[in-house]
Amino acid sequence: MNVQDFPLNADDSAGEALIRAAGTALAKRRSDIPGTFLAELLGSAVPDDLQRYAPGELAAIAERSWSLFAQRQAGAPKISFAPAPVAREIPRPAPKDPLAAVRDLSEEELIALFS
Repeated sequence: MNVQDFPLNADDSAGEALIRAAGTALAKRRSDIPGTFLAELLGSAVPDDLQRYAPGELAAIAERSWSLFAQRQAGAPKISFAPAPVAREIPRPAPKDPLAAVRDLSEEELIALFS
């Protein structure tokens, strides 16, 4: 089965909208990059993988990819491992206090727990 033959689900439209918004952001930043490049680069990605990024971040990923591909010589591999550019602070969960649950127990509950 070819990738194009997979049925679309509801999340695909959100991924497509994000790619379109990122394409618009990329066009504003770099008019020399073809308009279809970002869609071709990220079009087969799972929408859940894309939704963690803002459109500007996806545009920056595509811009770096285009620059890397431009440096590649025909017949020679060119591989880069670099973190994706982050334009915003990614929310991190507050650290959990492992003893908080124990502190909330009554004396009887503690005795029962360790008996």
